[in-house]
Amino acid sequence: PPRKRSPVASPPSARRSVAAMDGKAQGVQEIDDALISAILPSLAVYREFARLLTFDARLAASQGDSPRVMENLRAVNALARHASDPGGMLIGQLVGQAIYGLNSFALSEVIANRPGVLSDADLLTISQDFSRWRINPAKQDDSMNLDGERAVMYDLPQRINTDDGHG
Repeated sequence: PPRKRSPVASPPSARRSVAAMDGKAQGVQEIDDALISAILPSLAVYREFARLLTFDARLAASQGDSPRVMENLRAVNALARHASDPGGMLIGQLVGQAIYGLNSFALSEVIANRPGVLSDADLLTISQDFSRWRINPAKQDDSMNLDGERAVMYDLPQRINTDDGHG
């Protein structure tokens, strides 16, 4: 029977063949799921959670609940910052940018459709929160970098050139 896979299991493309010295395949070994998860967290979950929070922000705005609108929008900004770790992989930075765009759109809808829900103080607070968001906070800009990919490429030759493949 097929093996039951956990939701975070490696896809078939993450399998590798371990060849014997004579070139015959000895078996198939899966790359450790924890390693894959450490390099690429489940960014789809971040995006889905951001969608739910922005939906709840719109719902809260329709109900006149400004504190909940603020909490949701600020939480989505925090998700964007977390996803786009500047030392991480490029895909994380792209997902962070997408989450930020989703949040900007939600804020613009709240302001356009429910102009009285957020006070001037709320708008100032959320404006400051949005202005602090940067993909690359060290450079104070939104430039993306390849630091994560570079680290993987520096590590790869070391792993390939070991005697037993385990360092």
